[in-house]
Amino acid sequence: MLESKLFHLKIAIPSRICFNDNVKSVEICSSEGYLGILPKHIPVIGNTVPSYIFIEQEGNKKKIGVINNGLFSFDDNKLNVVSDFFEFTDDLSIDAIDKRNEVIMKALKEAKIDEARRHKIETQVSVTTAKLKELAKK
Repeated sequence: MLESKLFHLKIAIPSRICFNDNVKSVEICSSEGYLGILPKHIPVIGNTVPSYIFIEQEGNKKKIGVINNGLFSFDDNKLNVVSDFFEFTDDLSIDAIDKRNEVIMKALKEAKIDEARRHKIETQVSVTTAKLKELAKK
């Protein structure tokens, strides 16, 4: 059972679970801006945008990650985050972002969709890739 000072955080991307542990607080950015999550927060559902995510663990241990578009939900003292990209800043590299971009573009080329839709998705991928690279440089 979790102490009342902690809640559970799970961050997942398609290829793996990036984080799965108890934490003291999380600051996550949605299209409405940053939201601070603490234990016993009211239930909430939102979307993530390319941004930093700030995690505070026990002992004031802090971690910073970079996340892309995705979804998050908090309920029953558990925060679940799903995105197509997440890396802690210690592990973040332009190569990781480029690899993400290559995988998406390859899947897009193999998808059976019309050219207008393909172009729209390619544009969105290019924009978010640029935002992620900008975050990686800081």
